[in-house]
Amino acid sequence: MEVTNNEIIERYQPFPTFENSEYFQQNGDIQNYEDITRNTALKIPVNNQKAIVAVSSEDIHVGNIIYYHVQNQMKMQNMKVEKTSEKIPENETSSSKMSSDFDNNSKLNKWFNRENNKRNILITTIALFGISLSALIIYIVILSDTSENNYTSTTSKIITDDDITTTIPLTTTTTTTLSESTSTTLISTTTIAYQDIPLPDFLISRDEWNANPTNSNISRLHFPIKRIIIAHTGGRYCFEEIDCKNLVKEIQNENSHLDDIPYNYLIGEDGKIYEGRGFEFQGEHTSNLYGTEFNSIGICIAFMGNYQSLSPILTPLIKFIDYYLSYKVIDEDYKLFSQDDLIIRDDKAYALKDAIKGMDNFYELRKIIRREEWNADIPRDEQIKFNRIMDMAMLAHTVTNRCFTINECAAIGQQIQNKSFEDGLIDFKYGFIIGNNGLVFEGRGWDVIGEHTPNYDSISVGIAVIGNYDNTEPYKSMYTTLADFLDDSYALGKLTDDYKLHGQIDFGGSGPGREFFNNILNWCRYGNRTTSSETPCISTR
Repeated sequence: MEVTNNEIIERYQPFPTFENSEYFQQNGDIQNYEDITRNTALKIPVNNQKAIVAVSSEDIHVGNIIYYHVQNQMKMQNMKVEKTSEKIPENETSSSKMSSDFDNNSKLNKWFNRENNKRNILITTIALFGISLSALIIYIVILSDTSENNYTSTTSKIITDDDITTTIPLTTTTTTTLSESTSTTLISTTTIAYQDIPLPDFLISRDEWNANPTNSNISRLHFPIKRIIIAHTGGRYCFEEIDCKNLVKEIQNENSHLDDIPYNYLIGEDGKIYEGRGFEFQGEHTSNLYGTEFNSIGICIAFMGNYQSLSPILTPLIKFIDYYLSYKVIDEDYKLFSQDDLIIRDDKAYALKDAIKGMDNFYELRKIIRREEWNADIPRDEQIKFNRIMDMAMLAHTVTNRCFTINECAAIGQQIQNKSFEDGLIDFKYGFIIGNNGLVFEGRGWDVIGEHTPNYDSISVGIAVIGNYDNTEPYKSMYTTLADFLDDSYALGKLTDDYKLHGQIDFGGSGPGREFFNNILNWCRYGNRTTSSETPCISTR
């Protein structure tokens, strides 16, 4: 039976392009294709046979010649082609031969179609996977951006500087290895809310020690925690978990006049950490009479017991800090303070302070003479506190004699307070005064509004240097004391990151005296500094 080109075209579908055919890729004799144009016949060796490729034909076996359909003007690379003028034979009439050829070609077509389907499925699968992966990456990036600097609490919102609800951002994969007794903690690439942070195995929750409910009106802390105060309870020790649970409960009951247990966390000699007010709520642990309080600057962790002479085991404290650093609840630049540097107490924890001095991020504050220590009188009326952290420190001078001992400076402080009462003020007019002996004396402190510079009292902390410096040059040590005090104020969070230093002279007054003021003009923190940028300023911190 004779087969014509028309019959071939009607009965067979176009063959896939050469460059995608495994059949030709597997044949080592074929190396390069050139441009294929209409009516060009190509002779290609295929398994030791000669195949004629005709542009206008469909693929089929005819006798010993195999025809493959190709498309016009297709550019094929990396295969060799030999051009020929052979024509398709027309005298093959053996029907049995033709039938066999058709069967062979049908098998070949099925094989090619099957391979082509596999290829199409593979390409489609890869494309869908790529699209899905891209969408996932975009979603994670958007989620990370919208979650940054956000924190949530377990019961209610955590107050930030702008009084907005936020959630703790954990959008990076971090592995933190703790000490030997704790396992590696893996933070997944998701946003984890505060209440979802797992409790470490060394922490005993409020429920576990049967805490009384917390007053819902307690002020809340700011996240992340930037300051940690270390204290001791000054009472008895506990060495077993059951005993420590009972002791924590006793401490809460003994302070029933407060809104809750005074501390944020407590540490027992059993090596466990006991949850007090936690990270959310401000404690009632560190404040001075008629002066500054430090409950709002961060958390307080108290060792249960008396550590005046006995050194504590610091391992639980270190594990606790490392764990919550890994979850960004504690700021990576946090500072560690001793409560003894902040308030007056008879049972100072000397051994405890000596122990934590060796820890990273410990910050030792310079000595401040508290109101009680220089015998300041009580305020004549209720004091008004600042409603925010101050961004200005105002310098003045007392226009009195100088002082060089604690007693001399204390006496001058009492004179200034009495004169303030005579002038109708409710208390000592300045926040702090600095003596010639290098000591700082507490007046109204950082938190209470003073009465030192009209129109600027409510937006600045008043600091006066003892003496009259209109025409007298101050001792250089007073500048060192002032710079150290400003650094400590900043470290404690009592001055903002961008605070500025001014003198009353800037606003029509005389303080801190022209001689003292001239040496402040080139300080980096001075608010009206006009020195050329080529002249380096003097940094306090």
